[in-house]
Amino acid sequence: MLKFRSMVTLIVAILTLLLTTTNSFAMGSDDPYQNAQVGLTYQIYKPTYTAGLILNNFKLLNCGKDEMWLAAKYGEERNFQLYLNDARTHCSNPGLARSVLNKVIKGSKVSFFVFCPVKSIKCSIKDLPNYGGYAITTLKGSKFYHISNAEILVSGINFTTLEKIILNLKPLN
Repeated sequence: MLKFRSMVTLIVAILTLLLTTTNSFAMGSDDPYQNAQVGLTYQIYKPTYTAGLILNNFKLLNCGKDEMWLAAKYGEERNFQLYLNDARTHCSNPGLARSVLNKVIKGSKVSFFVFCPVKSIKCSIKDLPNYGGYAITTLKGSKFYHISNAEILVSGINFTTLEKIILNLKPLN
């Protein structure tokens, strides 16, 4: 009887190992960015600097006929959201905001916007952490992928941190 129990335990352990191993391979990479790149036609960029904020939401959203755009959110109250899509397709409208700065970062024009109060006469990039806002830029494509549009929406994050996030967007290989 002891021999039978040992044999059953061994079989259950082997089956469990095989099933969990098979599932992990079937799911692909543990990196949602890598998994997303597989089915997309545009170059995916991943932030290597997140200001200590943790990825808590990652989705591919429908953007018209046969096109998906990437939406990733880091942090909770203090957060940034990264949206990427094929530059040939317009997928979103981040909202009414005041253009406060244009800057070239790594060879690409980046436009910065702040959600300033309507009646505010003065509004600048310094108001970004108070009111929130976003940056829009175009990121280079590669041999295999089209050029990407990137929008980075922020809440509770200052310009220096937003700029560092943009500087540290790295293309996937």
